[in-house]
Parts: sequence; C-alpha cells; structure tokens
Amino acid sequence: MIITPELKNFMNTLWTEIGTEIPGEGVITNVRAMAGIDIEVTVDTGDGDFKLLSGLELFEKNPKLFQKKA
Repeated sequence: MIITPELKNFMNTLWTEIGTEIPGEGVITNVRAMAGIDIEVTVDTGDGDFKLLSGLELFEKNPKLFQKKA
C-alpha cells in the first residue's frame, strides 16, 4: 500500500481518537500499533462486546471519518 498524505493524516489522527464514536461500530477504547503501517483499534460496541478494527480497513471504508465538519 502506498502511504499517501491522506492515509498518513488519517492514521496520525486515529492515534488521538480514544473516546470517539465510529458510526455503526461503537466507541474507540484503545489504539495500538501493528506490524507494518497498520493501527488496530478496540471498539466498545455498547452491548457489552468489544471488537478489533484495522486502521487501514477503516480508511478504505471512510477516508474522511475524522475530518471535522465545518
């Protein structure tokens, strides 16, 4: 995967998003580095379960996820 400025910004922002809700997924409770360039987030789904999501997969689904609304 090519590291574009958009991907770099997304991943850098993801590091600081603990407590942020990902629509349709849940609230980010933990962030950790993975091998290579990926980041893994732990998400509290709100029903007592947690799931792990890949930062690269989140970027592929919605690269504008963390852009602030004007």
